[in-house]
Amino acid sequence: MALKERTLGNKVLDEAIAFKLVLSKALEQQWSRIKILSHNKEFLRQLRHQSPSDSRVATMIDDIADMQKIFRMCSFCLVSENNMENSKRLSSYALGILLDEEWYFSQCH
Repeated sequence: MALKERTLGNKVLDEAIAFKLVLSKALEQQWSRIKILSHNKEFLRQLRHQSPSDSRVATMIDDIADMQKIFRMCSFCLVSENNMENSKRLSSYALGILLDEEWYFSQCH
């Protein structure tokens, strides 16, 4: 069963949650370097200037900043939405993962 999309209705908060999830997975995989691309200009502005739009975003930005320090190199870059096609496909796939990257085959149970 794949999920269509998970959203809280706030694009900045959704992006913050996605960044935190990506950083968590990268740390879990013991990556030392990561570059995250985004087309959400407002979220990147809030992240870079530590100026969140609300308390939920503030919490996420604090968590992201703490996680960023763990990496040898961690950067966030703005890209145009036109250059995000592969990322969109990967995101669609990732949104369908229900059990922490484990495959579930009903005929095996």
